[in-house]
Amino acid sequence: MRRILATTGMLIAAATLPGAAAHAQAAQGIVVGNVNLWSGPGSDYPRVSALPAGVAVTVAGCVDGWSWCDVAYADARGWVPGEAITVEREGRQLPVRGHGAELAIPIVTYSLASYWDEHYRTRPWYADRDRWAGQGGQRVASPPSPAPSPPVPAAPPPVAEAPQPIAGYVTTGVNLRAGPSVAYPRVTTLPAGAPIGIFGCVEGWTWCDVVYGGLRGWIAGNYVSSLEEGRPVIVQQAGPRLPVPIVTFAVGPYWDSYYRGWPWYRDRARWVGAPHYVAPWPRRTYRPPYYHHPRYYQRWDHRWDRRGRRY
Repeated sequence: MRRILATTGMLIAAATLPGAAAHAQAAQGIVVGNVNLWSGPGSDYPRVSALPAGVAVTVAGCVDGWSWCDVAYADARGWVPGEAITVEREGRQLPVRGHGAELAIPIVTYSLASYWDEHYRTRPWYADRDRWAGQGGQRVASPPSPAPSPPVPAAPPPVAEAPQPIAGYVTTGVNLRAGPSVAYPRVTTLPAGAPIGIFGCVEGWTWCDVVYGGLRGWIAGNYVSSLEEGRPVIVQQAGPRLPVPIVTFAVGPYWDSYYRGWPWYRDRARWVGAPHYVAPWPRRTYRPPYYHHPRYYQRWDHRWDRRGRRY
């Protein structure tokens, strides 16, 4: 009789221990908000599915601290954050994280190999599980890729030195033109002996690009003189022996650089693409009317009529 009473007392005491029944079976919880179901205790693991707000899940256990919990939903199994699950306790819904001990949620450990072998063999990322497998079942991050070295700033391109003009002068009073031809607009007039700087000449040294008093333009090579071994020479004649470079002329860039404010700059389309000579605009010439008298060719003294009058 005493043995029966002792056994009955032990059973009653075990039934009244707090949490004993909770540890024996998994808890039922509710998902708070839309969350993802992950294949491990962390958002770095592959995603299994998405759980809508308000669905019921079965909480099998949580890792230490109840930060992540192993749950089952329908036929899916995975991990969700502990604060995203609530479990009813005495009429109140309590979040698992922060109340795990009170809700008697068991503490479990996570082993990736056994967990994935049991639940994810058919998943496409199962073959890549070695990336997450590591010591103690914890995720081992991929080795960090080396930080990219800061880009080496490219060396600035060498600044081309502005060409230095060759000293010279004009042999007579001459016009400074906006191009290598007398048809181009006149920039100014240089007096005889005016000092100039010579930047270059076109082929044959027939026209030279010069600067005078801050104005840039072109002068015929036979009016430009420079020094050769201390003696003055005409550039057009001594061009091959002088350090005068051969240059080309393009109306667009040349006029854009030096003549933007000039009145004839807006009319530059007349000269764009033209050779070294541009014909001026045709002028209307006056042609007097031709008067012809019908009797003009009738006789040799056609200048006089029968009355002695001259036509």
